[in-house]
Amino acid sequence: MRKTWLVLILAMAIFWGTIQVSIAQEKKEIVVGMTLCLTGRFAVDVGPFDQMIKAWENYVNKKQGGLYVKAYNKKLPVRTIVYDDKSDPATAVKFYERLVTVDKCDILMGPKSSPITFPVTSVPEKYHIPMVVSTANTPQIFSRGFKWFVGVQQISTAWEDHYFDLLEEEKQVKTIGYVGEDTPHTREVYEGAIPNAEKRGFKTVFKEIAPAGTTDFTPILLKLKAADPDVIYVSSFTPFGVTFKKQTKEFGLKPREWHFTHFDISFSSALGKDANYVTGAHHWLPGLPYGNLKKFHEILKETKIDTEQYLDVGLHYIALEVGEVAIEKSASLKPDDLLKSLWAVNFESILGPIYFEQTQGYGSFKQFAAQYIDGKYYLISPKKFATHKHIYPNPTP
Repeated sequence: MRKTWLVLILAMAIFWGTIQVSIAQEKKEIVVGMTLCLTGRFAVDVGPFDQMIKAWENYVNKKQGGLYVKAYNKKLPVRTIVYDDKSDPATAVKFYERLVTVDKCDILMGPKSSPITFPVTSVPEKYHIPMVVSTANTPQIFSRGFKWFVGVQQISTAWEDHYFDLLEEEKQVKTIGYVGEDTPHTREVYEGAIPNAEKRGFKTVFKEIAPAGTTDFTPILLKLKAADPDVIYVSSFTPFGVTFKKQTKEFGLKPREWHFTHFDISFSSALGKDANYVTGAHHWLPGLPYGNLKKFHEILKETKIDTEQYLDVGLHYIALEVGEVAIEKSASLKPDDLLKSLWAVNFESILGPIYFEQTQGYGSFKQFAAQYIDGKYYLISPKKFATHKHIYPNPTP
């Protein structure tokens, strides 16, 4: 009898010990971490995006009651952590290391731009923590055989499909001259645009890559003027594009259309009336019918973000949407389960259907074509979503 009681007591101790360990291990919150370029070179493009991240957190916790976790059969609150990477790749890597080792994040969101994201993606791969890449889409990021991240965009060589579709349909443009800024992403967009346009019948009359720090474009502008293309297509980040466009006035360049791949608030505010009628790529603008727009607008209402003025707001937001879907469909918050769920994501976001290429992990989203007209950005392609007719040729100021 005494032996039986000892066995029972030991069994009960083991049972309660297991329960206590389980309770101790059960998470109380879901931690989502990222960096943003709140200062430095890209700050003008990022603006108050940290406000959107916090507004998303508040909405999920207050309106949705958190995110459902299957392993616990209940919802947990979300806590976001955002560091300022100062638009510097090394600083970003340092903070992502901290997000994993100190802050113990469950999932990471990518930073701004391909130049910063490329080194950062080594962190999730090193520590086996899943990441959603938001604004970066240079092919080199996805061709290294890494598996611990996915990206929401198509690779950069497909950046301008909607724009070239529009020009092909209108049958007015015949020649294009290309200028590219020599950085990851802008170079790949440039290299992808040329064959994409040529297969539609547009003739390339000029093409040249310039270093990222270029301040004097005289040689390029002289050759462009001689080539006299219908469209001058510039693949660059904003500072390069603004400097280039300002210098074109001195040389009297008058193409039928100016096209800049990045042309949001920092571009138009720097150029004033000289930005009028410029076309470019955009992510989310009024007129798109996809996804839970009520939630999106409620979150933006809590911020100072104007979607017409900030190119990347849609990409950062759908990265959060992807994270939500992956977490709620995952078997648990364990990294392996989250990663499996992340790669299987397939849903309608505010930018349309989102799913991932299954060998490299880049996403399905392609940029829309837009035009800046009298202080506003309008969708011009695809035509089914257009909120303004494409004005071509661009009126001369």
